[in-house]
Amino acid sequence: PGPPMKIIRYTDSDGQTHYGSTQADSSQVRLDGDPFAGTLRLAGKAADVKKLLPPIAPTNLLCIGLNYQKHAEETKAKTPEFPILFMKGTNAVCAHGDAIQLPRAIQCTEVDYECELAVVIGQRARYLAKKDALSVVAGYCVANDVSERAFQMERGQTFSKGKGCETFGPLGPWLVTADEVKNTQQLDM
Repeated sequence: PGPPMKIIRYTDSDGQTHYGSTQADSSQVRLDGDPFAGTLRLAGKAADVKKLLPPIAPTNLLCIGLNYQKHAEETKAKTPEFPILFMKGTNAVCAHGDAIQLPRAIQCTEVDYECELAVVIGQRARYLAKKDALSVVAGYCVANDVSERAFQMERGQTFSKGKGCETFGPLGPWLVTADEVKNTQQLDM
């Protein structure tokens, strides 16, 4: 896994995509390698950040709905007996600070957001014991779960439809490695 760090992904002045790390003094250095193969290493130069990208390019975004009692209460929803699972398409992913694009095909009347902690799974995992679950976590990043509530609840009641629009899933600005987070219940987002 390497040293704890705040990993960024960016394009440079030449349009090339790289990983980097935001340092304690807010400077950014370039990294070479792959964070999911455990091969990240300092490249020995400053990061030439032209455009900040989402810190990861996920292949899946599995989301859980109404998993917080307080959120269920504020939406006047019954806390489900079993988790509500839904997916966001990868087209929903955009970078921290990017503009949210409202769909033209629907009349958006109730756009809402939720600050979420994204748990980034760094390797294939099947049939893990509960005690081993965190061993496959590569890190964490902030996610913005954007929703069009009227489209979600009044036009078919599907979470994916109201939450899966293009740009409705900003991530970042960085991926914090798992070894840097001691207790996810005490994070300030």
